[in-house]
Amino acid sequence: MMYDNPSISASGNNMKDSVAALRQYQAMQKDGLILSYCGTLTHELMTAFLQMADTKLKDLQATKKKQKNIINVLIECLQNVMFHGDASKGDQSAPDYESCLVALGHETGDFFIYAGNFLSTASAKQLEAKLEKMLPLTSEQLHDLYLKQLSSGEISDKGGAGLGIIRILRESNQQIAYSFREISAKAAFFSLQVRISS
Repeated sequence: MMYDNPSISASGNNMKDSVAALRQYQAMQKDGLILSYCGTLTHELMTAFLQMADTKLKDLQATKKKQKNIINVLIECLQNVMFHGDASKGDQSAPDYESCLVALGHETGDFFIYAGNFLSTASAKQLEAKLEKMLPLTSEQLHDLYLKQLSSGEISDKGGAGLGIIRILRESNQQIAYSFREISAKAAFFSLQVRISS
């Protein structure tokens, strides 16, 4: 489902659906969410999400620099979710391993991005180790690491060069929070929150 501040009207048998929609809308407003998606991500949905995010950022009169930072982080989050979710399909402990969550919110001048997806336990451990290694780095060290990764030319089996997390950290001035929730012995759910300040 993709939510974009819906207007709500009701008639006849749709009253229960309208009440549920109104509650969802009010919850989103309370949490500062302006756009969210939950489900299986495709290239078309990714493009639509980015277009709607761009429109919302313009409506909220975000500065050009902030718009660029947010869109860059969204692209990286969406690509990470789409290309790196790899929980074992043989383990039925999760409802849908291809599902993900991506949301954009606004709060007192800052914007935040939530992203979440399923990972195999092995991938979750690798990602956690990578994040723990990168978070203490200064912006200069992150820049050097970015250039080193870029020049090494190493491409993973999923087609990435390991630059996504570095870009997210650089664009957000390392204002991130993350968690890994064990779903089963084979899978975990990775959640990432990125804050973009003025």
